[in-house]
Amino acid sequence: MFYRVVAMRASKGVVVAVAAVLLVAAFLLSAFFAQPQGARVKVGAVYQETGSGADWGARAEQGVMLAVEKINRDGGVRGVPLQVIFEDSRSNPGDAVTAMNKLVSVDNVSAVLSQASSTVVALSPVANRNGVVLIDTGATTPAYLSPDDYTFRVSYSAPYFAKRVSELLNERGVKSLGVLFVNDDYGKAMLGAYAASFRGAVVSESFASDATDFRVQLQKLASVEALALVSNTRQTGLILRQKKELGFGQPVFTDVYSAEYQSVLDAAGGAAEGMVYAAPDFDVNRTDSAFTEFNAAFESKFGGVPNALSAQAFDGVMVLAAAMRACENPADSKCVKEKLYALKDFEGVVGLIAFDRNGDVVYRPTVLKTVRNNSFVSYLPGA
Repeated sequence: MFYRVVAMRASKGVVVAVAAVLLVAAFLLSAFFAQPQGARVKVGAVYQETGSGADWGARAEQGVMLAVEKINRDGGVRGVPLQVIFEDSRSNPGDAVTAMNKLVSVDNVSAVLSQASSTVVALSPVANRNGVVLIDTGATTPAYLSPDDYTFRVSYSAPYFAKRVSELLNERGVKSLGVLFVNDDYGKAMLGAYAASFRGAVVSESFASDATDFRVQLQKLASVEALALVSNTRQTGLILRQKKELGFGQPVFTDVYSAEYQSVLDAAGGAAEGMVYAAPDFDVNRTDSAFTEFNAAFESKFGGVPNALSAQAFDGVMVLAAAMRACENPADSKCVKEKLYALKDFEGVVGLIAFDRNGDVVYRPTVLKTVRNNSFVSYLPGA
């Protein structure tokens, strides 16, 4: 009888213990299945996959893809994988708006990445109207941003590049500058920035985004001491070639978006030699961990060396994911917006990131580079 009672008590204890284990298991399983299987944190990306800005778009999308791979390799956003839905802007603001509307209404994204001045200016009202975070990774125009809204920029605005070039021209005592610019938001922003920072006379001529013949404009600017170009990559090389064919010898200055692409060198046919341009302080020989990891991943996946647009797009995704992780619901765009404004000294590949009240990155260092022996290298005065 004694043994029978003990055995019965032991059996009850086992039953209680098993019941407790099953209860915990049931709780864990319910928590697991509460998260829909295959769930993703979805964001959109509107870049130039075709059209005149395709060189820019290809580089940006490479940076986005690398960032998504890193984020998901490190556990995603609050344990959920990040998914980016790419759309082609076709290098046209109207098509970009159509793509943005699809991302918002069909794909239900809470954030979008994009670039190109005219594109992000067109997308900004859509973002603010729908409460969707918009992060620019490569636009110069100041018209894009406004205070305390859903728009942010991790790239360089026009004054950073124009001021750097103007500093050099002012030091040289140049008295007249011709600005040959594409007639869109990018070109207008750079023209305004040159006019504000160059001490001498500024003369300008514009052209359409699909133009291929620039001889008339070049002839009108024949008397200036220096020439500043603002163009897409398909046009820069043609301008340089036509300028050389006309026999005009003024030194040429521009910015990284117009210059640092192999397609520019190919189209120029040697006429790009000596061109000087302002660029992000983006040293591909850096040894800090933030850059070396990015550089190694880029070389492994795509081959070659990344450029600033790849790095800026990478930083755009990374800073967005950091803000999303800080929100209980990563799809809560209002929370994500607030976390982005509150961000301080986020370590990006291009540099530290913090945003001002307009959503503009607070500081971006620049350097001068040049074309020497058909390669893009650091500019050294007198070299």
